[in-house]
Amino acid sequence: MSYQVIARKWRPVTFSEVVGQAHVVKTLKNAIASGRLAHAYLFSGPRGVGKTTMARLLAKALNCESGPAPEPCNRCSICKEIGSGYSTDVLEIDGASNTQVDNIRELRESVKYSPGRCRYRIYIIDEVHMLSVSAFNALLKTLEEPPPHVVFIFATTEPHRIPATIHSRCQRFDFRRIPTRVVAEKLKEIADAESIAIEDDALYLMARECEGSLRDAQSMLDQVIAFSGESIRKEDVRDVFGFMDRAVLATLLECIVDRDEAGCLNVVEKINDFGYDLKKLLGELIEYVRDLVVIKVCGDKKIVELPENELGHLKGLSERIETRRADLLFSVLSRGYEELARSSTPRFSLEMTLLRACNLADLKDVSELLRAAREGACATEEGARGKNPHNPVRKAASGTEPPSSSEPEGIEGFKEFVGARDDRVYNVLKDATVELDERGISILTDPDGHVMLEVMKKKRVEELAREYFQRNIRIEVIKKDDLTGERTEKATACGQEAEDIKTKAVRILGAKIIEERSVDDA
Repeated sequence: MSYQVIARKWRPVTFSEVVGQAHVVKTLKNAIASGRLAHAYLFSGPRGVGKTTMARLLAKALNCESGPAPEPCNRCSICKEIGSGYSTDVLEIDGASNTQVDNIRELRESVKYSPGRCRYRIYIIDEVHMLSVSAFNALLKTLEEPPPHVVFIFATTEPHRIPATIHSRCQRFDFRRIPTRVVAEKLKEIADAESIAIEDDALYLMARECEGSLRDAQSMLDQVIAFSGESIRKEDVRDVFGFMDRAVLATLLECIVDRDEAGCLNVVEKINDFGYDLKKLLGELIEYVRDLVVIKVCGDKKIVELPENELGHLKGLSERIETRRADLLFSVLSRGYEELARSSTPRFSLEMTLLRACNLADLKDVSELLRAAREGACATEEGARGKNPHNPVRKAASGTEPPSSSEPEGIEGFKEFVGARDDRVYNVLKDATVELDERGISILTDPDGHVMLEVMKKKRVEELAREYFQRNIRIEVIKKDDLTGERTEKATACGQEAEDIKTKAVRILGAKIIEERSVDDA
């Protein structure tokens, strides 16, 4: 078979062609130029980022006929043999299939012999973490004091599984995930060289899905070329690999920001019909919200790796949402992701998570609620002590008169006014004793109504009163339990009141306390 896949055809043959690992390239080239060579190297990092390729380049640079040189010539017979994998002095060993101690004993015996044609005998052990404990122990002595003509290069995706005794005998290089932008640029370079016309959005889809692995991205490009030929659109990439259209994420996030519950459910319906993985969808949405927060906080496009059209969309959304709400949105979606992963009905879990996300606008920070509860309880306590418990309110003797000529009619009119605008407030007021005097409006209500008005809706009542009476009105909410003939003094009245309000708020709202915190530390 004459065809060579892109990942092999475009494997770097010089250090300068390696992408995304500049820190490793610079260190190795300087070490070769200065003659400060180690006898053992450990290359660790994710799959497909260049570990084995770097090991082969190092082998060529050390053994090149014109070397050791910072760059192999790739023209001499030794460079060609190593590049094609035929060199008898550069041995590549698969750690996954040579795990036993007997394999390492054979290796230990072979290191005694001088190289045939090369300057160094080099052992490249891939996935070295797969070796057994006994195999590692057999390797220790040789690794600590190898013959001068031997160099070991270990490659692994799981460095934490390698014994510390091996680590301490190697120079370790950590390979990084290749940035999405760099992967996309490399794919574009390959496509141009192969005379393939490809859309930028298609490049980004593949670069993003490969998660920093250039080899994976090259394999994907190979596959989509086989599907589409010499012209590739983003729709082709989606069809071949089953990727979801990124526009769906944009639409879904916009529905959440606009609190469009029906819109969210319609998007879920379409995604479910398409058969897309709902868990993956929610994971991508969480990442999208993270990008939104980053853009809102710092506006730095370098931190967010997205195409220009998505950057523009998120920039517009960031101007329509507060940072606090975006932070809560991330938390709600993250909790929903955990629920969905365990759920036997993932679609229902996703829908409920999105509905909770849409209703975040009405939430307040817990610390604000508790602080308001404590302050309100103390104010109520002091107010009740300073007035006649049997006559808490008096009719106004002076000041601007309300619209109605008689106080009861004015109050009843106010209740009707509230009823047309806020059902929740009206449901409390209709059963409460509401009176007006020169100091403002006093509302005498039961404990549940006190929690609703004092903690949650007091500002709303003030707004409605100002609109109805055409002036600023002071609102005082009094709990019926406080108006007794004789009062029992309590040293911790304010703190206990706040605790009672918290308990009742949990009951009224149907909430659940996840974590207890001090009000001052919240």
